[in-house]
Amino acid sequence: MFDKAMKYCIFTLVLLTVLITMACTPSIAASAPATVLENHYGGAADQVAHQVWQTSDKGFIIVGTGPDTSGTGKNMILVKTDPFSNVVWSKNIGGTYGYSVRQTGDGGFIATGAHGDNLYLVKTDASGNKLWEKDFVNSTGQSEGFSIQQTGDGGYIIVGEVTASTGKWEMYLLKTDAGGKVQWDAYYGSADADVRTYSVWITSDGGYVVGGYIKGGNNEKPFILKADANGNITWARSYEGPGTRDTFLSDWFGIQQTRDGGYIYAGARSGYMYLLKTDASGNRQWDRNYGINGANAVQQTWDDGYILAGSHKDTGGVISAYVVRTDAGGNKLWDNMYKGIGYAEANSVIQIGTGAYVFAGSTKADQNSNNNIYFIEIGKDMTPVPNAKLVSDTIPAQMEAGHTYNVQVTFENTGTMPWTYQDNTAFGYSGDAAKFGLTGANQTIQIGRVIRPGQSETFTFTMTASDEIGTYNPMFQMMWEGHNVFGALDNKTVVVMNSTGPSVTIPASAKTSDGSLPCLPALALPLLVVSIVTVSWTIRKKKGEQ
Repeated sequence: MFDKAMKYCIFTLVLLTVLITMACTPSIAASAPATVLENHYGGAADQVAHQVWQTSDKGFIIVGTGPDTSGTGKNMILVKTDPFSNVVWSKNIGGTYGYSVRQTGDGGFIATGAHGDNLYLVKTDASGNKLWEKDFVNSTGQSEGFSIQQTGDGGYIIVGEVTASTGKWEMYLLKTDAGGKVQWDAYYGSADADVRTYSVWITSDGGYVVGGYIKGGNNEKPFILKADANGNITWARSYEGPGTRDTFLSDWFGIQQTRDGGYIYAGARSGYMYLLKTDASGNRQWDRNYGINGANAVQQTWDDGYILAGSHKDTGGVISAYVVRTDAGGNKLWDNMYKGIGYAEANSVIQIGTGAYVFAGSTKADQNSNNNIYFIEIGKDMTPVPNAKLVSDTIPAQMEAGHTYNVQVTFENTGTMPWTYQDNTAFGYSGDAAKFGLTGANQTIQIGRVIRPGQSETFTFTMTASDEIGTYNPMFQMMWEGHNVFGALDNKTVVVMNSTGPSVTIPASAKTSDGSLPCLPALALPLLVVSIVTVSWTIRKKKGEQ
């Protein structure tokens, strides 16, 4: 009797555990989501897309390579689309090849590639009009730029490769200011091996991680390098495959820092799509092979899984764009192939604010046809959940009437979706915020920034205390257009006291540990208590504001 009852209790506990686990785990589709948009551009021209990025208007910017205006050479091309993949404008920018693009904080674009034998960097406005361009000449031979990101100081970090005096390829990591002026550059190479690097990511410590491969003789191995904020190399590692000869060749390699502080790397090994996960020091935690051919790009998904894009070659020799979705351990959840107008390949992948996935690459009718730029969007396979945790604020508990204070509020993204400008994620004011001059537009995420789950964002602003003494409750919370506010509420109680002098701006650092101002004596003053009024939240976006 006891045995039977005990077994029943154990079964009930197991069942409850399973149900709770299912309830707390994001629901992932068992098969690939349906195609939402599919398009190709270029007509008779031979055009290939190398990267796609979502823009602040929820459209997309695509960089690639196509014929120049004479039709006899090649140019970097930029294609701007609306949210439905319709072309807004398409421009031959210059250079010879276009490999990487990002939208910048001013709403324009920065792109890198090659111009003849030189690394090429070009800046445009929001309409694709060229503002400046620069060639970076390598004194010992050829150089190319393959990946670019805008840095926190408004400048740029570019990774590519150069030929050394030995004739071998070396990693080239280049940091410029906002105008493209070199601030520093770094090289990494070997006298008897090629080091070819194709992808760079800005890490949480302000440094950089670079991905590519190293080839010595007939042995090609995955390669990851970590550098600090000044380009000093922290560590560099290559990774052996399962056999004595690791055939590891592909056109592109994706690298990204993961939310646990480690790194995810995608490429091709021994003819298969390859995914490698390391810890923060570059030690391999696991690796996986999928499909045939290879991966050109990878992104960590909102649920800590991964989405890979590349190509797959069937037994008949037909190449299709190939997409693989995995869980956090690299186990495949679903995969799918996309043939475009016949043959296709995916070179870039992003998960956008709706949770959907967007890919860009090339497609053609048959092996002998010219390529077209290929764009495809498939639906989401999970429900985005916004959430936020209050980390800290520097708002004083006491303020002098009429005085202005520089303050900060920091929120951590604890949801399952990133915060971006294009998704209208904003930092909002409510309650008695108007009593402190906070009546303008809410602060949006800066254009080009992506605050992923697990990361934090600090919002800096000024508060001018009311001329009326009293106790006020300004409120601060994250907001998402169409979904109202979300996450923790920073509900402050601020006592406004009589001013003893002219209005001044007091930095948050001037307050004491208990939030009071050291310049104010403890006075027994009559306080006017103001009732709290509930104020509705609205999104009033100010472009580019942080």
